[in-house]
Amino acid sequence: MHGTWGAFWIGYGVLWGFAAAGAYTLPGVRFPELGLWFVALAAITFAGAAVAFFEGTLRRPVLPVGKRAQGSHRPARWHSTRSSTPVGMPGVRVGQ
Repeated sequence: MHGTWGAFWIGYGVLWGFAAAGAYTLPGVRFPELGLWFVALAAITFAGAAVAFFEGTLRRPVLPVGKRAQGSHRPARWHSTRSSTPVGMPGVRVGQ
């Protein structure tokens, strides 16, 4: 969703940049090509809002990806496994 909105605003900025440089003349009051972007943006935003609503209502993931291990989804809890390197990053000496 954020990528779609970002692409829209980048394209909109480029459009106005070309218009300011005089390389492109903007149409008058009617600009249906720009309106078509808003139809797609509205559909994508609505889908994201619906998924967020149902995920909060049902208290479980609506769009699961893969299988979940038993007990792996525990919100607001710390991970109980230690990292593979107890001190720092691998390949870095202690004290660097």
